[in-house]
Amino acid sequence: MNKKKIRIGVVGLGGIGGFVGGLLANHYHRGSSVEVIFICRGATLEKILQNGLDLETKGQILNVHPAIAAEKPEDIGLLDLLIIAVKTYSLRQVLQRYITCLGEHSIVISLQNSVNAKNEISQIITHSHILDGCIYVASNVAAPGVVKHLGGPGKIYFGTSINADAYKWLEKTFRVAGINASFTANIQEVLWQKFLFVSPVAAITSAYGKTFGELTKEPYTGQLRRMMQEIYELASAKGICLSESAKDDALKMMEKFPYETKSSMQLDYEHGRPTEIEALVEFVVKSSSRYNLPAQEYKKIYHNIQQQYGY
Repeated sequence: MNKKKIRIGVVGLGGIGGFVGGLLANHYHRGSSVEVIFICRGATLEKILQNGLDLETKGQILNVHPAIAAEKPEDIGLLDLLIIAVKTYSLRQVLQRYITCLGEHSIVISLQNSVNAKNEISQIITHSHILDGCIYVASNVAAPGVVKHLGGPGKIYFGTSINADAYKWLEKTFRVAGINASFTANIQEVLWQKFLFVSPVAAITSAYGKTFGELTKEPYTGQLRRMMQEIYELASAKGICLSESAKDDALKMMEKFPYETKSSMQLDYEHGRPTEIEALVEFVVKSSSRYNLPAQEYKKIYHNIQQQYGY
């Protein structure tokens, strides 16, 4: 990347966007070689414009101010990198609104809880470079413009198997800002490894109102393993080869989160907000059906959630 000024936009200043954007803005101050733009609206935008974003992480509170905080595309301008951190159900609307901020050299990275984001983005954004990505972090919004990092390593993976050298500069840009980021050509395996963790956990915590810690005990651990196996089988049917230890690795990762941690989808249900059930649960049921896979555990818990929340 040879430009004097790199313009990075973060759309969606919730738990993930606030964490990533907060660390970027904390390091890249106004006037630096990287310009950080927060794309948000409403009370969040008002808070950031007046007092900045507050990010509580690792025992400290960072008060950060981006170079620009705005909602309108004309106030944002052309971006070199757009980090998508909105919920999956908002993806299409966000892409259509900010398509003018993306040029032929722009890069788009989604950090959503999805294994299908790149395909969905490609249907709307046809002129920019789209990379798969994911992040391992537990963080949520305490109040508009106030984000708490609750647990997880905050590790970002992103990549593509095509023209990999063209994107390596992104890795350095993240790491200099204190974000543990890794480029990988095997991004599909990484996405499905995370999905094997986040999808069953989101489903079970939402269906039964249990925390991460409670899922480490029976009968939830048994159900978690069975659902992970169904993800493993779906990935295999799609040609994605996960390691034999994938399920054990996912269970070990859950133990690293605080006992009382709740999933994002669970919190959305508890607060009456829209949820990512389509991307996290329904996608598995429908995809498994197309490959003639039974997915009995997913069908059962999907029905449970539908009955409980009227979805």
